[in-house]
Amino acid sequence: MTRDEIAEYLHEFATQLDSDSTTSAPTLSGGSDEDDTRITFMVGNESQTIDPPESMAFEVEVESDSSLVGTGTETEVEFELSWTNEPSDEDERDEMEIR
Repeated sequence: MTRDEIAEYLHEFATQLDSDSTTSAPTLSGGSDEDDTRITFMVGNESQTIDPPESMAFEVEVESDSSLVGTGTETEVEFELSWTNEPSDEDERDEMEIR
């Protein structure tokens, strides 16, 4: 799927999920210009920046597990994006050799 298709799907999910919840989610920040496709996740003092390509694999998984002992059912929704990073000039400088 393309970045736009995935964003549209997630936006629709978020719209349906939206309520008066006071729970805070991790902060996301995008690039400052149109050509910058990087996304930075901020959780507390930790951050991780990714640069997803235009097309990638997108998977949605919904699981429900009921406990034989308990009375409740646990439901889990997972969204997964995956892609293969192409080596860059910077990656080539970090190669390790054994001679």
